Amino acid sequence: MNTRLKTIDLARGASVFIMILVHTLWMYSSTTLQSESLFGAVIHILGKGTASFLVAMGLSMALSRRQTPMLLIKRGIQLLLLAYLMNVAKFWLPIEVFNTMPEAFINAYGWQSPLSAGQLQFMVLTGDILQLAGVSLVLFGALNIARWKTPWIACLAMAIALVSQFVRGQQFALSPYISDLFFANNYQVYFPVF
Repeated sequence: MNTRLKTIDLARGASVFIMILVHTLWMYSSTTLQSESLFGAVIHILGKGTASFLVAMGLSMALSRRQTPMLLIKRGIQLLLLAYLMNVAKFWLPIEVFNTMPEAFINAYGWQSPLSAGQLQFMVLTGDILQLAGVSLVLFGALNIARWKTPWIACLAMAIALVSQFVRGQQFALSPYISDLFFANNYQVYFPVF
């Protein structure tokens, strides 16, 4: 029997719809529409609620019966792959295949067309909310393998929240990009774990 909570599904769906509106406004609209119109102001305010997607996703995951460590890790990896595939569809295809990316969007990075391979790679590796969700699921799976109990995971979450401001921008022996997924303070990763 399927016992999905339609309220959580509705919250996730509404959050995704709003994220599409926000990203479309940022990428394809004029500066005037973004900053000087009522529509732009409303979309920017709605965009502040993107965390609601993560909350709805977290609630959905917590209530799911499919929480074995390996399933969490598998879902996290699938979500990461989907996130990067979406970046390819959002950046690489419009720039390289269809030549439809607005020049103003490219100029906002301080770049000019045609983009170099490194600039395209930067855009495809942009870390957004889905990358955060995927990394989080992999971490939850690893914590479940280590048999961390819920109170310890809650303490870890509070510790992460408390130290986030102090570790932002840190680079470790891992690749700079992997470090950014956890500690970024730049525009390549908008939603780092810390």
